[in-house]
Amino acid sequence: MVRNFQSFLLILIFSSGLIAQGNVVQINSPTTGELVSTSFLPIDYSLAAYFDIGDSACTNCDGFIRVTLNYAYAGSFHNTGPDTLYDVTNGQYLLGLEAVDPEGNSFDPEIMDTVNFTIVGNPELCEPGGFTVYAGDQRNVLVWNEPFSASSENPFPAIPNSADYNTGSTDGSSFTETSEIKGHGGPNTSRESGWARFSLLGMSPAVDIDSVVFNYYVNETNWPYWTVTPVSVDPLTADAATLHTDINAEASSATESYLYQFESSAFSEGFYSNTLINNASSDLGDAIPTGYFVIGVVDRDFSATYYLDIDGWNEDNPPSLDVHWSAPGGRQGVYNAPAISNDINFSPEDIDQYKNAITNGLPYPDYLNGIADYETIRNPNLSSRDVGIVCGTFEYYNIYERLQTNGVVATTDTNYYVHDGLTNNTLYCYYVSAVYSEGESDTSANVCATPETYVPDPVTNLSGAGLDEEALIYWTSPTTPVYVYYTSFEDSAAAGFTGQGGFEIGEPDYAFGPDPGSGTSCWGTNLIGTYENGAYATLTSPVFDISDLASPIMQINHWYQIESYWDGGNVKISRDDGATWVILLPEEDYPEDAVYTGNAGIPGEVAYSGTTIGNFWHTVQFTLNASDSLVQFRFDFGSDASVQYAGWYIDDFVLMDGGDGRDVDGELNHYKVYQAGTLLDSTTSTSYLATGLTNNQSYTFGITANYYPNFESALESITLSPTWLYGDITGTITDPNGDPLDSAVVTAGVITDTTGTDGIYVLRNLDPGLHNVVVKHPTFDNNNADVTAIAQEVAIVQDFTLIPKLHRPGSLEVVGVGQNVYLTWLAAGSMDIGCGDKLIPSLPYSDQGTNVGMGDEWDVAGGDGEDYTYTFYVFEDITITVDLCSPITDYDAKLEIFTADEFCVSTTTGYYDDDGPFGTCPDSPAPYTPSLLENVMLTEGVYYIVVDGYSGDIGNYEIFVTESGGGRNTVTAEHMFDVSLEEDKLIDSGVAPADARTYVADFKAIYFGDDLQLNGADNHEQSIPSVSTRTTTEDSLTGYNIYQALASGDSLVLATYGEDTTAVITVPENYVEYCYYVKARWYTAFGELESKATSTVCTIPYLAGDVNSDDVVDVNDLLSVVDFILGVAFPTEIQFRNSDLNMDDALNIADVIMMIDIIVPGGNGRHLVSDLESIAELSLRNGGGTSLLLDLSYDGFVRGIQFDLSADMSSLLFGSPLLYELQEGVLINSHTLEDGSTRVLAVNMNGGLLNFSADGFITIPVTINAGRGERVKVDISGVQLIGQDGQNIPFQAKGDGSVALELIPMQYALYQNFPNPFNPVTEIQFDVPDVSAVDLVVYNLMGQQVRRLVNAELQAGYHRVVWDGLNDRGESVSTGVYIYSLTSPSFHNTKKMVLLK
Repeated sequence: MVRNFQSFLLILIFSSGLIAQGNVVQINSPTTGELVSTSFLPIDYSLAAYFDIGDSACTNCDGFIRVTLNYAYAGSFHNTGPDTLYDVTNGQYLLGLEAVDPEGNSFDPEIMDTVNFTIVGNPELCEPGGFTVYAGDQRNVLVWNEPFSASSENPFPAIPNSADYNTGSTDGSSFTETSEIKGHGGPNTSRESGWARFSLLGMSPAVDIDSVVFNYYVNETNWPYWTVTPVSVDPLTADAATLHTDINAEASSATESYLYQFESSAFSEGFYSNTLINNASSDLGDAIPTGYFVIGVVDRDFSATYYLDIDGWNEDNPPSLDVHWSAPGGRQGVYNAPAISNDINFSPEDIDQYKNAITNGLPYPDYLNGIADYETIRNPNLSSRDVGIVCGTFEYYNIYERLQTNGVVATTDTNYYVHDGLTNNTLYCYYVSAVYSEGESDTSANVCATPETYVPDPVTNLSGAGLDEEALIYWTSPTTPVYVYYTSFEDSAAAGFTGQGGFEIGEPDYAFGPDPGSGTSCWGTNLIGTYENGAYATLTSPVFDISDLASPIMQINHWYQIESYWDGGNVKISRDDGATWVILLPEEDYPEDAVYTGNAGIPGEVAYSGTTIGNFWHTVQFTLNASDSLVQFRFDFGSDASVQYAGWYIDDFVLMDGGDGRDVDGELNHYKVYQAGTLLDSTTSTSYLATGLTNNQSYTFGITANYYPNFESALESITLSPTWLYGDITGTITDPNGDPLDSAVVTAGVITDTTGTDGIYVLRNLDPGLHNVVVKHPTFDNNNADVTAIAQEVAIVQDFTLIPKLHRPGSLEVVGVGQNVYLTWLAAGSMDIGCGDKLIPSLPYSDQGTNVGMGDEWDVAGGDGEDYTYTFYVFEDITITVDLCSPITDYDAKLEIFTADEFCVSTTTGYYDDDGPFGTCPDSPAPYTPSLLENVMLTEGVYYIVVDGYSGDIGNYEIFVTESGGGRNTVTAEHMFDVSLEEDKLIDSGVAPADARTYVADFKAIYFGDDLQLNGADNHEQSIPSVSTRTTTEDSLTGYNIYQALASGDSLVLATYGEDTTAVITVPENYVEYCYYVKARWYTAFGELESKATSTVCTIPYLAGDVNSDDVVDVNDLLSVVDFILGVAFPTEIQFRNSDLNMDDALNIADVIMMIDIIVPGGNGRHLVSDLESIAELSLRNGGGTSLLLDLSYDGFVRGIQFDLSADMSSLLFGSPLLYELQEGVLINSHTLEDGSTRVLAVNMNGGLLNFSADGFITIPVTINAGRGERVKVDISGVQLIGQDGQNIPFQAKGDGSVALELIPMQYALYQNFPNPFNPVTEIQFDVPDVSAVDLVVYNLMGQQVRRLVNAELQAGYHRVVWDGLNDRGESVSTGVYIYSLTSPSFHNTKKMVLLK
């Protein structure tokens, strides 16, 4: 009972975790990583004092020790240690000692201690592998692999190759420049992450992978939580973004990654090894056929504070993999760690808080202590791992030569040997063995090689350029193919290439297509759109002779966007001058194995189809047969019957020679640079800059390639001449008296110089060509000149004379009419306020104001509030900044700049701003950052700067207007960015909350640092001197000079005196362009000076009325104007201008009259007297159904008339108009306008008058298409009456200016009444062709008159009368038959009708 109680107590202690398992049983030896050189294993272990060990099934003990090797049962111990296991074979093992109960059952929890060790008792004498011999010049180079055991107990060593990008790091946008493998915390899209690419060459794909151990050296670290991840892309070819995404894809998954570590804060530099978990073994096995295996390294922390840097291939301690393997079916049970959990119940923010607190000694919540439970406390390995240690104790290698020496020729402890002093063209055969302290291994395979004379390859593609006192020489390495033919298709002849069926050459101009691969031209299936359906397009090259090329290669640069599978293109080659063609395969296969068989060009063939990777241009190469002689290439493209894309574009066609393919004798070490045969320098680069040269002198440079050990190639030479690449411009800045000006700023583009007391400036290193040199001075007007810089030693001289700031004239307007040019301009200094509230007289300018009570005069975008406006005159192109940043600005203001016409009708310039950049005006009490307009570019004109309020807001402001260079380039550092305020404003204005947050985040990134502190201070501390541009009080205006701008040199053509701002200049001929500008003359302290000029304005004088611009006004012009008025023809802009003599922007009869007066000067009408107060009266009447009559009543004289007639043209047609009275020399005509109305015009072509009367003036025949009795309304409009002096005569229309017409019957007719019989009412219709007396009477059958319905003179037309069944006395008549009779002087007819009651 006591023993049972003890066991119960023991179990209770174990299960409660009060005592750690390792304190019950602990292995003292072997130790972790120990190498045991015997086939038996001594084991020393310790047991806790309270654990009573005994035999199996004991009744008075706690249990015994069960022993496992690699989890397999290996025996049991029943006494306290030490003890021994026998007959343990060579290999790696996991020893386990487990305390179990007397029945052999495990305790819960399990009580076990484990340790890894290796048995190396009788080492294998491993032979070298991978033996290779390279033939050289009088030497052979022997290379082999270090020996390793061909069993799973001796793992395959995988290491990165010694070349760029076999290890490295990337942040997703670029690669780092070192081979270090960096895992740095940060955002998962941009944190620096590393990779390692291990070579698997020499490993059989038939083996099974048992486990993979990652050996690495950490050279710098800080508390990383890191992951080793699978990588599927090849770092040697993938771009940075693709590789970074792949490395980070499984970084946060413990079940999908290869290693998932929580290191402690004590994690330090040194060697480490980890068994890779999860799918690492199977993934590596799948990768063996590719020859390489890639892993990624990621720090999962969100902060870059935590990281680890692992040595790469180019550092002191490169990484390696121990790949444990076994033959199929014979797995050795090598330990492979299971996946661990990543369900840590702490967020990344919790982890950051915990780590930051521990690092900085800050307090943190107690619950974060649980994070430490996930951490692993590890110390570095004592030394790096040695490969091949189980093969024996290595001493050296024996190198044997079988044919010439037949014995050992050398011994070495390296894995290579150079056998030199040999005879070229003699065969030597070698094998190698490894010698161990335990004996010599078997030999390697026998390998032979024949040394031969080695001619080192020279550099290729040597080229260069002469620079300024320098020469740049550049070349390509000896292994780079030599271009033997190249075209970028810039020549329109396309270098002998021909396209058919859609292929065309030129500059692409399709929104969804590419730019050229290089230059400006390329070939494409359609340069301005998509390819056609059912297309078969070909591009054929000329014939090339490649018989002299050792390794011919054809290369193109291409871009394609093609319907995948259905459409495509491929490349073909012909070796028989185009008789037959075969498909040429690229080094990388075509992406489509077989396009649609219904393809019109290449049915069922391999093809480029789909889209080029990344939608970019790609270079592809095609290897040609060296045995070929004459070859020709053809690019075939085909499509099916539907769906089109941008197509296939081809550029940069190259034929190159890849070289003779020989093995080089040694590695390329460097290049030597010679000048005139003398060694100048050595370099490993493929370019060299020679300095200290003399321009315009020729230099010959030579380049050789130098190889190990001491081979130097033939010299490749080039002759270059340095030359001046840049030019200088210099000069002196003086005032009008010729005295030098200090502090003048001279600029040409970005090159600037400031004069000293001598007034001299120098602008150095300017690109050759034309430069606009601008001179500015605070107290003088700016000046500028176009100066051509020349690449030479001597500077170009350009002097400037600056005049004081003088008011210039403005707004020059020029009009040329009849060999006279009329000029008007604004007086110098007379800047009216115009449509604004205040004038800006000069820059820089500031003002304080308010928009309260100012009214809403300007349509500011989003403003809708009261506004205040500043008038700003611009006389030459200028760039300004308008800013409301000030402590005075206290409301949500807006800025916008307008132009306006003379009636103040505004047009926005597009320059508008609501809020300035966030936080850039901290001293303003406004709710949002005050408005800012920067870099506003204005040309000559008058502008209005409007200060408004957001959504009607009002308040006070301060405005600053400065020339370019102003703006908020600094802000106060202590101001903080208020995120919520701006978000609320955007949301209140209708912006979606998500969009508002994005908008604010974007601006925050631009204007603020990580701590939301602004990046600068307030900008209003301007250093710009406030110098007025006004003329001084001592200056006085004396007049204006008018210059004509001529190509041969501008000429002063007129000088005015006083303040007159108009001038007339007579020119020699019309229809020639004349250009003028005006300068004001001022009397100043420097004497009389001219101001700056107005802008140059041009005009082409014309002869008024000269419609056909032949410099004569004649009847041809008159008839043209009549046609324009009637709509027979439509004038051009110039014809309209020449025809509109009264300049009322309309062509009408008034212009015709004025033109007649030009053609017929002194005509009749000009000598008559008229009453200008009279009003004419017009009336339109029916001319008997066949015409319209226009009557005119007026007591003055008329020279012309114009009017429009309109009606329902489906019922009425107008004929040609006629004068009521025939009159000689009168033109009367009409034409139907686009809206269907008819315009009528009448004018006396002799300059005389028109005859008219109130009883008849103009007759217009009409044809009525209406039905019987239907009326058609005709309206008159657009009436213009022209009097004797060309004036418009006022008139009024009689009635409403319309008349109704109806069709006139051709003969009398009486129709049957309707209805018939009737009760009590019927209608009788009859026709009267002329004005006539008509009698319509109803009789009974006895001939007695019952009712007289009509007895009157009627107009011609269609008539109808209703009888209501009453007699002449008003009595109802009885039922019966009645007779009605129609009688006129020339007609009589009767009919019967029946009344039924």
